[in-house]
Amino acid sequence: MPRRPVSLKRPNREQEPLRLSLTLACLLGLTLTLAAPADAQGTYTAGALLGQVESRQLHSHADDTEARTDVVFGAFVDVATPLSWLHIGLEASIARRGGDYQTTTAAGPTAQSARIDYLSFSLMPAVWHDFGPFALYVAAGFARESDVGIGSTAELAPLFDEPSSNVFALTAAAGLEVSFMRKWSARLEVRELNQVSPAFRAPSGDIRHRSREFVIKVGMRPGA
Repeated sequence: MPRRPVSLKRPNREQEPLRLSLTLACLLGLTLTLAAPADAQGTYTAGALLGQVESRQLHSHADDTEARTDVVFGAFVDVATPLSWLHIGLEASIARRGGDYQTTTAAGPTAQSARIDYLSFSLMPAVWHDFGPFALYVAAGFARESDVGIGSTAELAPLFDEPSSNVFALTAAAGLEVSFMRKWSARLEVRELNQVSPAFRAPSGDIRHRSREFVIKVGMRPGA
């Protein structure tokens, strides 16, 4: 039988890096929005996103976990540039990452689960190709993440006693957008995220996350 997840007590940590990340993301978004030319296509698009996350935990000195499926949701701003084919994407989201562990006990195989809730800020330049009301795009960039909640079975809890204040990740995405009613658009996007700095420093070694996300975005272009 799967063991019941428990919430872990979070250690006291300095919150300045998180505040700094939020401030920088907001300032960058405002700067890019004001810098976009008035005649740029749509100038900028702002909206919300919702999707599915398939993630696993990568261990530096042990086997990786099985994939775990959960949810991601948040908001985004896509800013046009003087180059019609280049957009700058900014995003803030909550993503539930983690992994499933398969262990063997006297009673037989047992499944245990770990879930880490991340507040993620990402910056992703994208190359666009428009054709009629549709557009294809590919993007690559980086994200800075901070965990806001940790859940695990009691047996796995020692793995997550030493979380990093901030985690750096590389991201890549591809998607299709369709525009409708002049101001509105919907996007279907698939993306990969790979944490390149340790999320946890466990006794058995460092732990990171690798995720694949399937996302739907709905946005509006003010003034279009």
